[in-house]
Amino acid sequence: MDKKSEEIKINKFSKNQITNSKKYRKRRDLLNAILDKSKHYSMDEVDRLIEKFMKGEVK
Repeated sequence: MDKKSEEIKINKFSKNQITNSKKYRKRRDLLNAILDKSKHYSMDEVDRLIEKFMKGEVK
């Protein structure tokens, strides 16, 4: 098999789709603050952004 046939398509979702999903229901306010309305994100990207935000320093 060549690399092109082995590539896995990663689903990306809009901010609206993510904030309305059951998976992120409890993080809706946080996601509204950190996600950009014009971008699309994979679930892994969203999880990393949440983790990064939660580990941030308190000022």
